[in-house]
Amino acid sequence: MHNYYRRLLATGWAEDKKLGYAKWAASMPELAYDCDAELEIMKELTKCAGKEVANAKAQANNYKFYSEFNAPREEILQKAIDDWWSALANTGIADNTYRDSMDPALKSYVNMAYQGIQKVGCGVEVCKAQGRTEVQCGYVGSIISDEDPIYDIGKTCSKCGKLGGKTCSPLGGLCV
Repeated sequence: MHNYYRRLLATGWAEDKKLGYAKWAASMPELAYDCDAELEIMKELTKCAGKEVANAKAQANNYKFYSEFNAPREEILQKAIDDWWSALANTGIADNTYRDSMDPALKSYVNMAYQGIQKVGCGVEVCKAQGRTEVQCGYVGSIISDEDPIYDIGKTCSKCGKLGGKTCSPLGGLCV
């Protein structure tokens, strides 16, 4: 689902409250799945602490919990990913710039959208005793700093070659 949203962003179809639709991305890499990041998350998430867990494998993390514990894990993961991404449509980022002072919801969106991220790994833990399900995704790649652009704006896939010889995916939008 991460790549679905990144493709929407790269092709100019991601809703942005401030712009209508976000600007196209010139070199948005497709995310690979990172099982090591997932394992690192799950080592701690199983403790059901109700907070983001430490993850040495990832440079950024998104965490969320829900008061439901009977829904399938896949459904809860999908809901969390949708919620994290929704900050773009609900709040928007007119200048495509990350700021340390951003609302935490926007930071979750940035973790998903930042072009310096190459991999993602997610964990879902059903915590029946606590009456909740916890979700965390870890993002592996470079760290975004205050005032950095979230992604390069430009014609979709026009700068894929600058990502180590990547080309535009057959579906379009992402550099593979």
